[in-house]
Amino acid sequence: MAQFDFTIRQGDSLPYLTQTFTDSTGTPVDLTGCTVHFVMRTLTASTPAINAEAEIVDAATGQVSFAFSSEQTATAGEYMGSWIVTNGSGGTFTIPTQGYLTISIEENLVTAGGSQIVSLAEIKEALNIPSDDRSHDSRLTQMALDIVPVIEHITGPILQRSCTEWYDGGSQSIILRNRPAVSVEAVSEWWGPIEHVLTQVDNPTAGTMFSFQFEAPGRVTRRGPGGSTMCFEYGPQQVRIEYTAGLETVPPNVTEAALQLIRVHYDRTQARPMLRGWIGDGSLDDNEPSNGSMILGFFVPNVVRELLQPSQKTQAFF
Repeated sequence: MAQFDFTIRQGDSLPYLTQTFTDSTGTPVDLTGCTVHFVMRTLTASTPAINAEAEIVDAATGQVSFAFSSEQTATAGEYMGSWIVTNGSGGTFTIPTQGYLTISIEENLVTAGGSQIVSLAEIKEALNIPSDDRSHDSRLTQMALDIVPVIEHITGPILQRSCTEWYDGGSQSIILRNRPAVSVEAVSEWWGPIEHVLTQVDNPTAGTMFSFQFEAPGRVTRRGPGGSTMCFEYGPQQVRIEYTAGLETVPPNVTEAALQLIRVHYDRTQARPMLRGWIGDGSLDDNEPSNGSMILGFFVPNVVRELLQPSQKTQAFF
């Protein structure tokens, strides 16, 4: 499992990142007369998230330290880091000389976001990892995030997210692209350059000249006075809808499917045999494609698909 060189919680400024620089023989690097910068960026970014001067704690023994600000740890994720040393004559070298520091900013429980289909505690129980063993927490949490697109590729949105989308007018109803949806926050249609904000009504008889009705899991109907229906204003991209897609709670079958999918990939990374009963006889032989299929780069056993079948998204609607 991946082990990070340094881990800090989202929004925290402690602990400090500290390191002692040594050469290939293990001898401390003398930093007398030098300055040190700490540079950090995400795995996909082209520019640094941090490029700031670090503190030389003890020049003779090569000890340095960097104090994060809460703003610098505001975004959870995995990062690469390095130290850039400039000596008195203007020459520079980088520590580590090969590769990068691996840094994890773990999500906190205060900042919005970080929803998961399964909890870390559920994953540990499924993998028979003691609850007080935190050595794998970062990797297991990342696995829980990695399988979300795979699950939702089959089911549609499970975790709630905000969507803002434009639709063509001319019909009485619009089917939302991301279903299921739990609520619609705003609907507007344009009559030429004029925006008309529509009011949501729960009962057709409460309709007005500018109103709509939402029907789960994803239909928005244009309502008019006296319980009538109207067409959304004709034309391409005439209607803007803001809504929340996803579910209020994760169904038990989706939870079980997610745990089994994580188990498959955890066992593969650990190079340990599968427990019997997870996929037929537990085999993941590449010569047995009937046991599952690849989705978004993940091997998805048939048993996972079967568990997700009651929640599977369909193209048909109403």
